[in-house]
Amino acid sequence: SRLERAGLLTLQRDTGGALLALDTHALLRAWLARRLRQSRPQAWRDGHRRLFEHLCRSTPDRDAPTLDELLPLFRAVHHGCQAGLYREARDAVYIGRLLRGTGRTGFYCTFQLGALASELAAVSAFFDEPWSVVTPVLDADAQAWVLHQAGFLLRALGRLDEAVAPQREAWRRAADRGDAANAAIYAGNLSDLALALGDLPGARDAADHAIAHARDSRDRFAHMVRWTTRAHVRHQAGDAAGARSVSRAAPAPCGPPPSLPARRPPWRSACCGP
Repeated sequence: SRLERAGLLTLQRDTGGALLALDTHALLRAWLARRLRQSRPQAWRDGHRRLFEHLCRSTPDRDAPTLDELLPLFRAVHHGCQAGLYREARDAVYIGRLLRGTGRTGFYCTFQLGALASELAAVSAFFDEPWSVVTPVLDADAQAWVLHQAGFLLRALGRLDEAVAPQREAWRRAADRGDAANAAIYAGNLSDLALALGDLPGARDAADHAIAHARDSRDRFAHMVRWTTRAHVRHQAGDAAGARSVSRAAPAPCGPPPSLPARRPPWRSACCGP
């Protein structure tokens, strides 16, 4: 009765006064969930595991699913992480079924559906402390990728200041491990982010690092793309002649450029993909 008077509990009764159903306020549900997690951690994990398995099993794979059809999989990522199944949630569900790969023809939810907010909510489940501490259950490569993905999504949603720390940390980790291919991508996106924040020196520095990493990766197409990043920074700084010079100096890719997804929302041209 006290909870009902406080607005934390809603009771539904029939005309005779018998209780039909009750619903709790989100604050009360959060308190009960925290209490269950602390007092019975195994029950907490088992419950989330069963929900994870049910949602994965009951959601069919379609050629071109809508966002509504994929919402159960977004929830499955959350339940999987709560159950401690971080690797399965990331690899099999988020990357495998929601993004449909991370290559140039992947990122289905990102570029085909524009489900940025739903993606960010899913990615947050891999953090012990958003957006700085990734769960140690994931290996070093996966942790860097999650940091970068969070930074990219925060930036795409206009949360530029929040995007800086995870984006920079992802680049640092990839560079420290000698992962030149991913370091080039992360540094290039960091350059674009710095440019959006008006930090021209930071954008130039990150663009130069992106070129160096791309050269080390021996990926000629990636090398060419990072030179265009440097040219873009110079153009935005008002140095049109310098931008032309950098563009002309960019190395040509070996062979034709890779194919891109047929459908791209108009806003994709405003930001470089992960």
